Amino acid sequence: MQWIYIILFTLTLLVPQLVRPEDFPAYPHEHVESAAIFLLGIIGFSVSYFRERIVKRHIEEKKKYQREASHASRDLVHSYSYIGEVNRQLEVLKKIALGVPEKQKKVTKKQRHILFNDMLEAITMFARTENATVHFVDMESQTIAFSLKIGETLLSLSAKELLEQKKEAEEYANGCVVSLMQPVAGYRVFLVLDRNNISQENKSFLKAVLSQALAVFVRSKE
Repeated sequence: MQWIYIILFTLTLLVPQLVRPEDFPAYPHEHVESAAIFLLGIIGFSVSYFRERIVKRHIEEKKKYQREASHASRDLVHSYSYIGEVNRQLEVLKKIALGVPEKQKKVTKKQRHILFNDMLEAITMFARTENATVHFVDMESQTIAFSLKIGETLLSLSAKELLEQKKEAEEYANGCVVSLMQPVAGYRVFLVLDRNNISQENKSFLKAVLSQALAVFVRSKE
């Protein structure tokens, strides 16, 4: 591009030698030279203008690609983080599943204590909270037979209120309740949390933990 400017500058200096009076006899020589210099100036300005437009477009395209690269990088980091989190969750579920004795064996109090601690740890991970209560409700007497608790929960519900729930995940103003609709040996299990807006995926993980918890609870009573 700089060669164009050099050529235009050189032509401008050579106008007096290139434009001869006999070439344009109908016009004053000074006017012809001025017109030639003006024309060269217009050409130079046009070249400069279009070059600036091209540079500006390249800068905008560069910024666009940088933004797209930044977004892609953040999405990639989020994806790796998500995959890592899911892997940790699956490992926790695997640990719980492997820790539960075979079905024909009774769960001892010691085993139940260890398993329930693992399950509470899993619940706090999936629910992203340090406050949770698990209630095992006797459907016949409509009473809470046993509870597990970690931290404090603002939501207090009776056994009857829990049994009246029609959905597996019921949200309240100050928390939510996740439950299994299917009873086992006359018992149902309910998880009371101090937060709501839990993702559907994490609710599925929580229900998997509750299913194991209910099985352990029932077998520890046999």
